[in-house]
Amino acid sequence: MKLLITGGAGFIGSNYIRYALKEHSEDRIVNLDLLTYAGSLENVCEAAQNPRYSFVQGDIADRAFVFGLFERERFDAVVNFAAETSPLRPSSPYSSSKASADLFVLAYQRTFGLPVTVSRCSNNYGPRQFPEKLIPLRRRQTRP
Repeated sequence: MKLLITGGAGFIGSNYIRYALKEHSEDRIVNLDLLTYAGSLENVCEAAQNPRYSFVQGDIADRAFVFGLFERERFDAVVNFAAETSPLRPSSPYSSSKASADLFVLAYQRTFGLPVTVSRCSNNYGPRQFPEKLIPLRRRQTRP
């Protein structure tokens, strides 16, 4: 199976990639990540040594880019970990887009019987986690 993992350089996505490469020896994985503050290629440095893994830097909001990637790679499935914060009570256009994506996928499940799983993880912590997710980083104050 050929998988597109979005947000695979983040904490949860990179753990999933390591798991999938170890437990599913037939799978090929393409990791699409924008590499914002929470994503790091250090999180997938082990995976980068695996010939079944490849990395693509890009934004899932760039429609033309994503369509081209799908056309070129012909994925069998997508596992979306691309998010910085996505409460179901959105307060910004970004969080609204994440919440609506969840609801859109669930509508396809109800309407067409598409097998999907939506996971709204919160405050997971472990190796390679961005430190602010457990202990907020104090921003340095500049003096006038």
